[in-house]
Amino acid sequence: VASPPPGGAPPLETPRRDFDGKAIAARIRAQLEQVVGHVDKSKMDASLTGQRASSLNELGSGSDDRRETSLGLASAGESLQVDRTYGMTIQRESSFVEQGSKVSIELARGCNDTDTWGSNNCLIPANDKVHLKISYTLREPVTQGATMETNFTTRLYGLAAIIGQQLRGWKNDRFVQDLEPVNNTCPLCGGQCKLQFMGKEWVSEMPPCPLPANVENVLVDQEFHVPPTNGLKLLRSKYVGSVVLRRADGSMLANTTGLARFGEAYVPPCPLIMSYLNKCKN
Repeated sequence: VASPPPGGAPPLETPRRDFDGKAIAARIRAQLEQVVGHVDKSKMDASLTGQRASSLNELGSGSDDRRETSLGLASAGESLQVDRTYGMTIQRESSFVEQGSKVSIELARGCNDTDTWGSNNCLIPANDKVHLKISYTLREPVTQGATMETNFTTRLYGLAAIIGQQLRGWKNDRFVQDLEPVNNTCPLCGGQCKLQFMGKEWVSEMPPCPLPANVENVLVDQEFHVPPTNGLKLLRSKYVGSVVLRRADGSMLANTTGLARFGEAYVPPCPLIMSYLNKCKN
């Protein structure tokens, strides 16, 4: 601030520009439209609802569809060169399957380890294509009354946080946004699985009971594309949680805990102050 003239009143200070979430959201929307075309909130919401509901239905019904699935948001003519600075990370911290049964999640490449559930500590780069197979084999049939418990938290970063706030109708005032925790119990067979996420209810028809024993049941067996770099920048997020499968008598069939992350391939250690503020990306 300039010094006041002799005998005169001090000059006015420049007013502070407070955080303007609406203006930032408008700029982000304009940038997003340059990448993927005009974005209509209601159409985007409806599209996401349809796609996710369809995916849940396919998994729940044990669909044996061998189609190639694209998770990409690539614009027309975009080069599909693999970008190893961004990607999809999957890490399981613990896993268990009852003796005599098997749960298998196999990625063709990109994983450094294996555990009881199969491929682990995986990083699939942006724009890459990988084959995924998910299957299970039971030592005894699963009967009516068996359950699947799903618990996870979701954290959105950067553009994803702003877009998530817009879709939920929340105030645009932060670049790290936690969503409501999901704590859900569904029938493992013989009913509907209903899941509340992102303010919506997702419904999947589970397979009929009993689930047969000594047979490999394939849930997914197909290739899929990881989104391109631009898409992953819009999807920057982390999901931390657990899945527990129980038989009708309450005994544990299988369980696992871990995380999935979309965004930067390498996330540096979180500074102490960011950890204190609960804003870490890793």
